[in-house]
Amino acid sequence: MARCSAQFRNTIPRKLLPPENRYARELSQEYGITVATIYGWKAQLKRLRMDEGEVSNRQRSLAEKFRLVLEAQKVSEEQKGSWL
Repeated sequence: MARCSAQFRNTIPRKLLPPENRYARELSQEYGITVATIYGWKAQLKRLRMDEGEVSNRQRSLAEKFRLVLEAQKVSEEQKGSWL
């Protein structure tokens, strides 16, 4: 199989997430890529985001998580999509 562009490898795993919420099997059939490849790309994308400074939920303290919950309650419903 031909190598896929970086943009393609980043786009496909994002289709698993909201708002699309597509199934890996569905994407596999549509694009001719194995499910394992899709999940591998998803893992790579997650690692890349972590390398760019994003903090995972497991790295946050309970106090930080609680602070974020309190902060989220202050955000209006219209703004929550962009805040999250």
